[in-house]
Amino acid sequence: MPDKIDVTMAEAEFARFAETWDLDVDASTMRDEDADNMESIKRRMLRHIARGTLRVEDDGTLEFDLAYPKMESLATLRFSVPGGDALLKWDRFKDQQSVHKINEFIGAMTGQPAAVFGKMDVRDLKVCQAVARLFLDS
Repeated sequence: MPDKIDVTMAEAEFARFAETWDLDVDASTMRDEDADNMESIKRRMLRHIARGTLRVEDDGTLEFDLAYPKMESLATLRFSVPGGDALLKWDRFKDQQSVHKINEFIGAMTGQPAAVFGKMDVRDLKVCQAVARLFLDS
């Protein structure tokens, strides 16, 4: 899929998103492992911003057009900053249930039931996980 916007504009959109959501994405101030994770997440998101499939809306929400939709009723997800109840949902699961936890958190960010993400193509799910992990790790 060809890029719709150049890298510089994609980076500016990512920075606008991070500012709007009050995210700390400055890898230079992080431990090496955290910085590597942040850069990996950022690269994935920048790739989709450049393609035009991940967009920062004027109201601060993040819109993601699924590249591999498996459900006809779901082609686009809209991410918003979650409330504290998202962390309560996270707490319902044991530490070794990390997939359940992240799917619940993504659900809280998108207003979708967590079960939706179990049916999603993993390539699209990775983008959703990147958004959630960026929020949780920043």
